[in-house]
Amino acid sequence: AAGSKVYEFLWDQYADWYIEISKTRLYEGAGGTGEGSDEARAARRVLVYILDTSLRLLHPYMPYVTEQLWHHLPRSPGKEDAKAHALMLADWPQMNDSSPLPSSPEAVSAFESF
Repeated sequence: AAGSKVYEFLWDQYADWYIEISKTRLYEGAGGTGEGSDEARAARRVLVYILDTSLRLLHPYMPYVTEQLWHHLPRSPGKEDAKAHALMLADWPQMNDSSPLPSSPEAVSAFESF
């Protein structure tokens, strides 16, 4: 049940929506500002963060596949998880309610109109 929900999120939301929409921020030919821009770096950070968190959540269901994929993700050296040599030893994702993500009703409705 929980593994299916993570799978559905990755396939239906992450792959279908966010990766496709991020292409406009990542590549000049798609209308973005190019790979070296702050906008492109922010989009890549979000893509990696979501994939990293999803791999951690899927690890109990698919340990070998998620372990291999996780080792190919970039990690900043300052993070505690950079010390973990295996996904199994990495911290479990924690929800941070103290600083919710800002959202604009206009932006949400514009996004949903796609």
